[in-house]
Amino acid sequence: VAKGRQVSDKEWQQHQQQQQEQRQTQEMQLQHQSEQQKHQEVVQSASDPAVNQNAKDLTMEDFVAYIEVIRKLLGSEFVFETEIVRITAEKDIRCINERIRADRPGELAGGLSS
Repeated sequence: VAKGRQVSDKEWQQHQQQQQEQRQTQEMQLQHQSEQQKHQEVVQSASDPAVNQNAKDLTMEDFVAYIEVIRKLLGSEFVFETEIVRITAEKDIRCINERIRADRPGELAGGLSS
Protein backbone atom coordinates (compact mmCIF):
# COMPACT_ATOMS: atom_id res chain seq x y z
CA VAL A 1 0.00 0.00 0.00
CA ALA A 2 2.85 2.38 0.85
CA LYS A 3 4.48 1.69 -2.52
CA GLY A 4 1.22 2.47 -4.32
CA ARG A 5 0.97 5.73 -2.37
CA GLN A 6 4.46 6.81 -3.49
CA VAL A 7 3.61 6.20 -7.13
CA SER A 8 0.46 8.19 -6.64
CA ASP A 9 2.45 11.06 -5.10
CA LYS A 10 4.90 10.95 -8.00
CA GLU A 11 2.06 11.04 -10.50
CA TRP A 12 0.51 13.93 -8.60
CA GLN A 13 3.80 15.84 -8.69
CA GLN A 14 4.10 15.23 -12.43
CA HIS A 15 0.53 16.40 -12.91
CA GLN A 16 1.22 19.56 -10.89
CA GLN A 17 4.40 20.21 -12.86
CA GLN A 18 2.56 19.80 -16.17
CA GLN A 19 -0.14 22.21 -15.05
CA GLN A 20 2.49 24.73 -13.96
CA GLU A 21 4.19 24.47 -17.36
CA GLN A 22 0.84 24.93 -19.12
CA ARG A 23 0.11 28.04 -17.03
CA GLN A 24 3.52 29.48 -17.84
CA THR A 25 3.02 28.78 -21.54
CA GLN A 26 -0.41 30.44 -21.46
CA GLU A 27 1.00 33.48 -19.64
CA MET A 28 3.75 33.81 -22.23
CA GLN A 29 1.22 33.53 -25.05
CA LEU A 30 -0.97 36.21 -23.47
CA GLN A 31 2.01 38.49 -23.00
CA HIS A 32 3.06 37.97 -26.63
CA GLN A 33 -0.49 38.68 -27.84
CA SER A 34 -0.57 41.85 -25.75
CA GLU A 35 2.73 43.02 -27.23
CA GLN A 36 1.50 42.27 -30.75
CA GLN A 37 -1.69 44.21 -30.08
CA LYS A 38 0.27 47.23 -28.80
CA HIS A 39 2.51 47.10 -31.87
CA GLN A 40 -0.54 46.95 -34.14
CA GLU A 41 -2.08 49.95 -32.36
CA VAL A 42 1.10 51.96 -32.91
CA VAL A 43 1.17 51.03 -36.59
CA GLN A 44 -2.49 51.95 -36.98
CA SER A 45 -2.09 55.29 -35.20
CA ALA A 46 0.95 56.16 -37.34
CA SER A 47 -1.05 55.58 -40.51
CA ASP A 48 -4.14 57.37 -39.21
CA PRO A 49 -4.87 60.42 -41.43
CA ALA A 50 -5.97 62.44 -38.40
CA VAL A 51 -2.55 61.93 -36.82
CA ASN A 52 -0.68 62.79 -40.01
CA GLN A 53 -2.90 65.80 -40.64
CA ASN A 54 -1.52 67.43 -37.48
CA ALA A 55 2.10 66.60 -38.31
CA LYS A 56 4.35 69.53 -39.09
CA ASP A 57 7.74 70.02 -40.69
CA LEU A 58 10.76 69.78 -38.43
CA THR A 59 12.13 73.26 -37.74
CA MET A 60 15.83 73.97 -37.22
CA GLU A 61 15.10 74.61 -33.55
CA ASP A 62 13.41 71.20 -33.26
CA PHE A 63 16.31 69.59 -35.10
CA VAL A 64 18.91 71.12 -32.79
CA ALA A 65 16.88 70.06 -29.75
CA TYR A 66 16.74 66.55 -31.19
CA ILE A 67 20.52 66.52 -31.64
CA GLU A 68 20.98 67.62 -28.03
CA VAL A 69 18.74 64.82 -26.76
CA ILE A 70 20.63 62.23 -28.83
CA ARG A 71 23.97 63.56 -27.62
CA LYS A 72 22.85 63.36 -23.99
CA LEU A 73 21.67 59.80 -24.48
CA LEU A 74 24.79 58.63 -26.30
CA GLY A 75 27.43 60.76 -24.60
CA SER A 76 29.57 63.68 -25.70
CA GLU A 77 31.61 61.54 -28.12
CA PHE A 78 28.56 61.38 -30.40
CA VAL A 79 29.15 63.66 -33.39
CA PHE A 80 27.10 64.31 -36.51
CA GLU A 81 29.48 63.93 -39.41
CA THR A 82 28.84 65.92 -42.57
CA GLU A 83 28.78 62.69 -44.56
CA ILE A 84 25.89 61.45 -42.44
CA VAL A 85 23.85 64.64 -42.08
CA ARG A 86 24.23 67.09 -44.93
CA ILE A 87 23.14 70.57 -43.91
CA THR A 88 23.32 72.97 -46.83
CA ALA A 89 22.21 76.30 -45.39
CA GLU A 90 25.22 78.19 -43.98
CA LYS A 91 23.11 79.86 -41.24
CA ASP A 92 21.88 76.42 -40.10
CA ILE A 93 25.45 75.10 -39.96
CA ARG A 94 26.52 78.08 -37.83
CA CYS A 95 23.51 77.64 -35.55
CA ILE A 96 24.26 73.95 -34.96
CA ASN A 97 27.99 74.57 -34.49
CA GLU A 98 27.36 77.18 -31.83
CA ARG A 99 24.94 74.92 -29.95
CA ILE A 100 27.23 71.88 -29.88
CA ARG A 101 30.74 73.43 -29.89
CA ALA A 102 31.36 73.11 -26.13
CA ASP A 103 30.69 69.37 -26.07
CA ARG A 104 32.56 68.28 -29.18
CA PRO A 105 35.82 66.32 -28.88
CA GLY A 106 38.98 68.46 -29.18
CA GLU A 107 39.96 67.84 -32.80
CA LEU A 108 36.35 68.36 -33.93
CA ALA A 109 35.69 71.49 -31.86
CA GLY A 110 35.63 73.55 -35.05
CA GLY A 111 32.23 72.07 -35.83
CA LEU A 112 30.53 71.15 -39.07
CA SER A 113 31.77 72.53 -42.35
CA SER A 114 29.80 73.20 -45.49
